[in-house]
Amino acid sequence: MTVGEASARDARFDDSNPNKTLWDDESVREASAHLWAAHCAACHGARGRNEGVPALDPAPREFGTGAMAMGFAMGRDKMRGGIWRRIRDGSPPHMPAFGEQLANEQLWSLVYFIEHL
Repeated sequence: MTVGEASARDARFDDSNPNKTLWDDESVREASAHLWAAHCAACHGARGRNEGVPALDPAPREFGTGAMAMGFAMGRDKMRGGIWRRIRDGSPPHMPAFGEQLANEQLWSLVYFIEHL
């Protein structure tokens, strides 16, 4: 999905309104893997565990851990919304904001990608 196509659907998706069926679409899963590789893997690693990345202080968040799985299980959409906002708004000093580059639906696809690492 292109940014233009995703932007046309953006009004339906914000930090409190995830598309729960988004991850069911195989093309979205594939696109999210490409988004991760292009925008996230350089700092978080290909599998989200900071593998093969430069040492940053503070270190980027590690994904795919038991603590993250518990956070998704217990925090559900509140946790997902927090990650969505972090991707959209960034987190100084190292994480840039992607809200101007990616459509809301693409941000959500990254949240679900992170959840499934």
